[in-house]
Amino acid sequence: MAKNTELALRMGIAAKQISDLEPKQLVTILESLLGLPFTPKKFSSLSLTDFTEAISKAVGATPDPGQLERAHTFLVKGPDEQILETLKATRNEIPKEPNSIRVACASNTQGQMDGHFGSCQTFEIYDVSPGAITHVESRSTQHLYAEKMTDDPAIKNDPRVALIDDSNLLFVVSIGGPAAAKVVRASMHPMKIAKGGEIDTLLGDLQQTLADSPPPWLAKAMAESVA
Repeated sequence: MAKNTELALRMGIAAKQISDLEPKQLVTILESLLGLPFTPKKFSSLSLTDFTEAISKAVGATPDPGQLERAHTFLVKGPDEQILETLKATRNEIPKEPNSIRVACASNTQGQMDGHFGSCQTFEIYDVSPGAITHVESRSTQHLYAEKMTDDPAIKNDPRVALIDDSNLLFVVSIGGPAAAKVVRASMHPMKIAKGGEIDTLLGDLQQTLADSPPPWLAKAMAESVA
């Protein structure tokens, strides 16, 4: 697992352990305690006392000690293999619909494809076939504020690519060159539509293409969903 992806996962899981704590708050707290860029070594040096004091100040009260200890453990040591396998299994439990392609839509507004790849709030995931359009799930990016830990284009978008790497097609308003290259290497095809649009309309047009005369690579993706 890439370093940034692993640290983003640590923070995402840790934030969920503490009531009333937003992921963005946790990133700000860690930035003040550890400084940027974030590294595994810095995370391993985080003391429970300093962490508790900073969290208590941020939420205006001292959270449950058990919550704090669990969050601190995830940050310092990372999630154990059982948790990683559980997360992986959860993703794998969502098979593609037969004869379909999986589409990720970068979104900031419900029902709209209006997001930049590197800053959108969610990726809306759909399975599209000639006969049906199925909403699979919404994948929030709010736990991926770890992208702020570096401006290095070689690694900063890794967590976002990993979040949608079961997709075949990506709709975005804009995407940078390095990020687009990563998307392509993950076997996804980025489609940049600068004006954005309603997701239903975009997917309806795609569905018509699949029904009429899909390009070879889309036809191959549909065939693979049946295998």
